[in-house]
Amino acid sequence: MHDPFIKFKELFKQYNQFGKMAITTVGKNNKPTLRNIALKHYDENGFIFATKRNTIKVKNLSENPNIAALFDWFNKKHQVRIEGVAIEASEDEMRKNFASRPREKQIKAWAFNQFDKIEDIKELDEKILFFTNKFKDHDVIPYINYWAIYTIIPNYFEFWGRLDSGECKREHYSLKNNIWSLDIYYEK
Repeated sequence: MHDPFIKFKELFKQYNQFGKMAITTVGKNNKPTLRNIALKHYDENGFIFATKRNTIKVKNLSENPNIAALFDWFNKKHQVRIEGVAIEASEDEMRKNFASRPREKQIKAWAFNQFDKIEDIKELDEKILFFTNKFKDHDVIPYINYWAIYTIIPNYFEFWGRLDSGECKREHYSLKNNIWSLDIYYEK
């Protein structure tokens, strides 16, 4: 049986020290948007990332749940491309995730809005200080409901690698009827 998650785990363990990936989403305007994000976790169920709800990626995913992700280890002669569907986590899962974040990051989530115009970095520092003081007597920082978690459920993987001989090898895994099939291609 072909399992792209096993192959991914081997490469990730070897190359991805920072847990980042690039994702592409497309909304109803048919304009793709691409950005790097932090990968929170992955397992055989998918690839999990968190974001604020007021972002372009969330707007796009609400209009079109199809998504692509790229793990680029080009300097190591490898990359992995994933296609699938992004599913939003339940409110309970999001609350648990927010609670698991370090206190400092929870406070920064309250202070920082990606689309607020900030003229000076001191403004952000002041917001962080404001929320630090606001929550200083709280054992638990309250959950903010504009926090969202998504799982990318893959239906396609492409593993690309440059061989020592100079050729490129592409391994395409496609999911059909809950079974992964594998096609391998070589190019010079």
